[in-house]
Amino acid sequence: MEEYAQFVDVELVTAWERMEYLLARLWQNRLMILAFLVFFVLWGLQYSETSAVVMFLVGSAALLFGVFPRARDVYAYRAWKHHLAGDPTSAVANYRQALAVALTRYPRITTDTGQATRRVDRFCTNILYSLGMQYVFLNRAAEARTAFENALVVRPNEPLLLTGLGSALLRQGQDQEAQETFDRVLKLVQEAPQNQNLLQRALSLSKVAFQRLFSIMFQRPVIDTSTIYTFIGDAYAGAGRYQQAFAAYERATALNPQSPNARHGLGRLHYELGHYDEATAAYRQVLANRRLPAENRAITSSNLGIALLFQGHLPEAQAAFEQAIALNRRSPFGYLGLARVYSEQGQYERALEYSQHALALAPSSVHPHIGLGGLYADQGRYEEAITQYEQAMSLEPSLGWAWLERARMETLRGDQEAALEYLAQALEHGPRHAIRRRALEEKKLRPLHDLPRFRELVGESEEEKPTTP
Repeated sequence: MEEYAQFVDVELVTAWERMEYLLARLWQNRLMILAFLVFFVLWGLQYSETSAVVMFLVGSAALLFGVFPRARDVYAYRAWKHHLAGDPTSAVANYRQALAVALTRYPRITTDTGQATRRVDRFCTNILYSLGMQYVFLNRAAEARTAFENALVVRPNEPLLLTGLGSALLRQGQDQEAQETFDRVLKLVQEAPQNQNLLQRALSLSKVAFQRLFSIMFQRPVIDTSTIYTFIGDAYAGAGRYQQAFAAYERATALNPQSPNARHGLGRLHYELGHYDEATAAYRQVLANRRLPAENRAITSSNLGIALLFQGHLPEAQAAFEQAIALNRRSPFGYLGLARVYSEQGQYERALEYSQHALALAPSSVHPHIGLGGLYADQGRYEEAITQYEQAMSLEPSLGWAWLERARMETLRGDQEAALEYLAQALEHGPRHAIRRRALEEKKLRPLHDLPRFRELVGESEEEKPTTP
């Protein structure tokens, strides 16, 4: 835990960020706040109207005091916004800063084994989980594993932490150990209350009911068996184990047919495998759930637009991207999608306008740089494209998408040897299976398809070919 106690170089929290976080927290918890204030007002009305007003003011002051943001909260909120913008590198920096600020509250202690550590609260372990997942997205499996293992010291039977650890183990190629971890999680979640008396069963049912109510009011998932299977599916999909991912997602939807996260995972998996009809159907099912937070629906709508774009349905794709922007104007993905639509239509000036707007929204994310680089490459502005690709590579050197786009640009320039070298780098950085699929489907890479080196790089053995169950 000590490695996280050092501050990292992140700009200080501003007054505006504190206010933005406070407003977001009040809106997210609006139902609970309303119930709390109604209770205080009714309590006061038992005596007089003046008492009701006083109780309302007292309750409001107590709420503001309870939710007033500390620096650690704002750093975590800032990290979450970077995550939604597709910028895991900045998310990591802010999660680490949130953790460093939080750990200043806890003195070092010595455990029974003589190891120096710190007593930490649930906030710290939640941040460690979020930090570990960002490392997973960045293919930094060793650092992800360290974050999860640190949190598991404090909460050894926490299902989300264990599934995160399993995901990191898969990225490290330790499939057997990962499967054992997933089995342990499922056993923890599935353990039925055996030999309980009537009172204990009533308490268990009350706990489940409270969790359901909590999930509706705070828009957070209930950690049940279906949720765990969804997270296991995410872990296998991220590691390129498509058959196991399909099995996990299918199990999740069988247990909870309305699960939006499992449906979204299935959609993403179908998209990566080139099954665009199935992907669009899954995404549409997710969007039919109006109870999902707007940010989640915006991401799903953007993914739907990309799938429609690959099918050649430009008007429907444009509508999906416009819906994504309406749901979350601060996310770059809807704007990048519209830029791709206008680029396909040859409207490069409008495409450039939307790409630059996306870059202004998320300058530290690789996606606007990749999108803008692709737009410049299509217009033959290769030096400007190279600048954008190099910026993307420097932001997230552990991911291969910028290398793949550079390979596409070199193909457009007619330098097939350089294109193959960049393709090799893209496959090395990963995610390997998804980049293979994109290389095979990208029409601007087709001049490479008949080259022996290309077939050597992207060819799959029968054992490696991802198939649906």
